Amino acid sequence: MSDYSHDIAQICKNGHVITTCYSDKPAEHKNFCPSCGDATIIKCPSCEATIVGSFYKTFINRTSGNELLGIEPHTTLHKTFMNDIFIVPAYCHNCGEPYPWTSKFLKAADEMVDMFDDLTSEQKQTLKSTFPDLIIERPESQLAALRASKIINGLQEFGKDILVNLLSENVLPTLFTLMQLK
Repeated sequence: MSDYSHDIAQICKNGHVITTCYSDKPAEHKNFCPSCGDATIIKCPSCEATIVGSFYKTFINRTSGNELLGIEPHTTLHKTFMNDIFIVPAYCHNCGEPYPWTSKFLKAADEMVDMFDDLTSEQKQTLKSTFPDLIIERPESQLAALRASKIINGLQEFGKDILVNLLSENVLPTLFTLMQLK
């Protein structure tokens, strides 16, 4: 018999992964992130659903005993973790609300855009509207990448490099490559 399930992830409020096997590896638990010092969470702050961690398959192994030799039958439980790559989720799987690291990125990106003097108000609004579509995969994501790329590549200010760096750390890699930011 086997069964598929997932463990719980522990992530700091800035998005640094502490462990993806919270239930299985208690020695890895940390109250605060060793990278940035922020508090860690295992549940969505909005709905309290646990953050989905590593997937695993559970195997139940039953051995038969041997009464003549005095060996009792016994059952052992084995877990085999299925995935090596963990992608930090942007939104809660249960309520759809952004996790703290997602909210922080969106706020920082919006504030950065407001500082660009060479953009019109309309360009600023257009650029800000692309950010939610750049961090997850949905039908609008490629269009958002094109819109953002056209505006960002037209920037002349020093802050452009900082914005591009922020995006490189938070935008889906496939979309960031598509944007061809200079």
